[in-house]
Amino acid sequence: MFICREDFLLEDDIDVTGLLKAIEKGVGALEENGANKNQVYITLDSFWDTLDKESIEYLFDELKTINNSKKTGFILRYIIEEFNGDYVKFMLDNHDSILVDRIDDFEF
Repeated sequence: MFICREDFLLEDDIDVTGLLKAIEKGVGALEENGANKNQVYITLDSFWDTLDKESIEYLFDELKTINNSKKTGFILRYIIEEFNGDYVKFMLDNHDSILVDRIDDFEF
């Protein structure tokens, strides 16, 4: 199952509800085809900066619901250009483990 983020980009935001529906539909299709365990990989980069705190909390609450109600795990990969301290607590509170990539800056 592949879900393209660009399909859910609005003018200055991300269609979180549409994205979650696509994830649920994809996970449902995998279960119908006999998948025993599903892993959903999501890359979070600067495009996600448009979401406000409430939208981010809603997204993670819904992912937790999907995780708990189905045999589905979520692996979130953060690509961070500038580390925003406001998200550190949120990330720590919402993840079992964290992998953070930092983009190398070659400017001198």
